[in-house]
Amino acid sequence: MYSVIVVDDEASVRERIVSFLRKEAKSFRLLGEYENGYDALMYGVPKSPDLIITDVKMPFVNGLDLIEQAQEELPVVQSIIISGFDSFDYAKKAIDLGVIGYLSKPIDYEEMASCLGKAKEKLDAFFNVDSGVQEEEAPDYEGDLQKLLTLRDVPPSFSAKLRSDGIVIEGEGVLVVSFDPDKDEADLSLEEAEAIEHDLSRLLNEEFVDLAGYSFDAPPQKICLVVSDHPYDKDRFARRLRLVIGRFKKATGLEISAGVSEWAPLSSSFSYRKLYRHSKWALEYRTVVGDGVVLFYDDLQKKPSAVGKVDDNEYRRLTNLISYGHEKEAKEAMRKLVKNISKEEFRDSYFLILNNILDAILKACVALDEFYANFMTHIEITQRVFSSRGPEAVGDFLSLIIDRVLEINRERRTGGVDEAYEAIMDYLHAHYRDRNLNLSGMAASLGYSVSYVAVILKRHDDSFTKALSSLRMEEAKKRLLESGQPIAEIALEVGYDDPYYFSHCFKKIVGKSPLEFRKNAEAS
Repeated sequence: MYSVIVVDDEASVRERIVSFLRKEAKSFRLLGEYENGYDALMYGVPKSPDLIITDVKMPFVNGLDLIEQAQEELPVVQSIIISGFDSFDYAKKAIDLGVIGYLSKPIDYEEMASCLGKAKEKLDAFFNVDSGVQEEEAPDYEGDLQKLLTLRDVPPSFSAKLRSDGIVIEGEGVLVVSFDPDKDEADLSLEEAEAIEHDLSRLLNEEFVDLAGYSFDAPPQKICLVVSDHPYDKDRFARRLRLVIGRFKKATGLEISAGVSEWAPLSSSFSYRKLYRHSKWALEYRTVVGDGVVLFYDDLQKKPSAVGKVDDNEYRRLTNLISYGHEKEAKEAMRKLVKNISKEEFRDSYFLILNNILDAILKACVALDEFYANFMTHIEITQRVFSSRGPEAVGDFLSLIIDRVLEINRERRTGGVDEAYEAIMDYLHAHYRDRNLNLSGMAASLGYSVSYVAVILKRHDDSFTKALSSLRMEEAKKRLLESGQPIAEIALEVGYDDPYYFSHCFKKIVGKSPLEFRKNAEAS
């Protein structure tokens, strides 16, 4: 069953649509009805509807703007437009937004039923990734693709081999995307692991049919090399990734996140290995911003420090556990390694392996310069580790190092995200009077993707509409209390062309109309 919100400024039209929905109760349930696009954005979209049925021409926020803004937060949401106006411009934008149906008033049940049927078919197709098609054999290039993303330099002979395998890297540029479940690997069921391997591939093939994409599985992750012969549109790419993640969650119940490397123009010099590393590093910020997200390396800005490579799976697992903030599991894995190498058969390789364990721990630190400055130098740490007697003493000291690495990682990641939130709020404070202010324009001015701004605001239980409205209302309250300005003039000065829109928003947020607020203040 799919959830629906209904938005129209005419109560009789809303009632008629709701009565139609009752006849389709097996497929659709009503989440709420709203009399304008602003109320729908503030209170309806946060309920995560699957379908929006909306009038086009409404006060405050029209239906097309409502759909466009809703799609930033809900990439899989579908929509049906209702209009009493025959406008080519409306119809064109509706097509651009992927609207399922465009109905004219007065609404006929048969036409609405037809649109609802199309909506159900679209949603069913979106959320049913088990197509029943026989599984294709894995491509032969997976091993070479994985090798490509781990090579420091790519020799010409290997490039020729890639081409013979079917991997054609031509066009404008490339990037790497790492998909990873937000659930711990140990808690993944076999069905969930298979869904990442097979169902995610189908969704990617459907959504990115216009791009050359090559992937391999590094369980539980799926790694994709994306090649495009078009200029890079970061926000469009983010929307499509969020759509894949949303569809995958709806179909499987499993939440996944994506880490995206920077865009590398093929005309420039770059390292595939670095792109791969950066895509995985971006994923580590889930510990701060939450699950089910798309994180771009260049949104996060701060670069990780690099240390020597450790290839062994046990060392890699230790690094990953620390990187993702799993303190208990990391210390258990470290102590198990230390205990194992304390046996007689490791006598000749003890110090070599111990140094590898130390490197694996330090590799997880995102700011080694800060670590060495405030803890110990690398030489001092090595001497202390090597001079510790017995596995218990070694484990205790390495636990202290893990604690400090985790602390620095939390501070740096939280600090970077908090700085982004401060930048967003500072921008809103400086520009909230701008009547044309919108989410995409703000994101572009700050140098962030729209999806990253939405994620940061969501972390603070906020949205662009809520944050902007709140700032405007706080300033309006001050002006109502401290000046004798007409309400229409105050509306203009806090960002509203329409005084009725301002009064509506004010009452929704403050609980009183501007006039009532001013009179109550004067009376007290």
